[in-house]
Amino acid sequence: MAQLGWVAGSITLFLFAAVTYYTSALLADCYRSDDAVTGKRNYTYMEAVQSYLGSRQVWFCGLCQYVNLVGTAIGYTITASISAAALYKADCFHKNGHSADCGVYTTMYMAVFGISQIVFSQLPNLHEIAWLSILAAVMSFSYSAIGVGLALAQTISGPTGKTTMGGTEIGVDVTNSAQKIWLTLQALGNIAFAYSYSMLYCQPIYAAVESWAAARWPGSDFVVRQYRPFAGGNFSVSMFKLVWRTAFVAVSTVLAILMPFFNAILGLLGALAFWPLTVYFPVEMYKRQSKVERFSKKWVVLQSLSFTCFAVTVAVTVASVQGITQSLNNYVPFKTKL
Repeated sequence: MAQLGWVAGSITLFLFAAVTYYTSALLADCYRSDDAVTGKRNYTYMEAVQSYLGSRQVWFCGLCQYVNLVGTAIGYTITASISAAALYKADCFHKNGHSADCGVYTTMYMAVFGISQIVFSQLPNLHEIAWLSILAAVMSFSYSAIGVGLALAQTISGPTGKTTMGGTEIGVDVTNSAQKIWLTLQALGNIAFAYSYSMLYCQPIYAAVESWAAARWPGSDFVVRQYRPFAGGNFSVSMFKLVWRTAFVAVSTVLAILMPFFNAILGLLGALAFWPLTVYFPVEMYKRQSKVERFSKKWVVLQSLSFTCFAVTVAVTVASVQGITQSLNNYVPFKTKL
């Protein structure tokens, strides 16, 4: 909203919401193959793509899904560290005044977050951790309510700074105008990320790799043998699971430390996930299921929607890569403060 402004920002939020609502309805109709009521059930996104679009499209779908999940793991590590650092700075300013030097290195927070995720990554699979989904939902509502409360408190307390209908002003020369365009496109990516489908913490990645390893080496104790560290408990772990999940978290944390650029990373993730997963596959599967005739009115509308979202994705991807490159030139790990 800061970059887009009140008018364009509000319209963009509405448009993304409308597109996501519409394509979600198309995707829901594809839950069963061949017939939306009596057809074969597809329990995963990739199963649905396989049923309607074939093996080649499944590879593309899987690539999009898993790249997005890996990127989201990095993005949430950055988000968690920045949030923790912001809490520290707020407390520091409260105690010492706003003239105090309250800058903080986010690297330490990323390392702490990574260590905690090594522990949490060993949790059982999705069907055994319903309580974690409940906790995540409660936390989402909590920090959203806190954000709204703080915004209202700031607005009620007095002047909140200069705003414009066109968003943040950063100058009128050619260089600043180009920067405004880049930042506006990154803002679109941030919005797209918020409107992509939900996911839990990297469990699908874990499940995919561990299922593949078990099928590839069914006689390996390292891969398939389960150990119960707690006597009498149901919790079990294999050595492969312990090593693989720890390595994944470690790599994600290192990449987050090397690229702690929240807006650009979030914009890139939004771009990579929004068009293929939220628009392209639901539209293509619906066309195949409903046997939409080529060049019919409905076909033209659906193709136009998909192409428009694809164009936005390309533009946002370029802007996000530009933002990451620009930030890398000014960032020194372990030396740059938030």
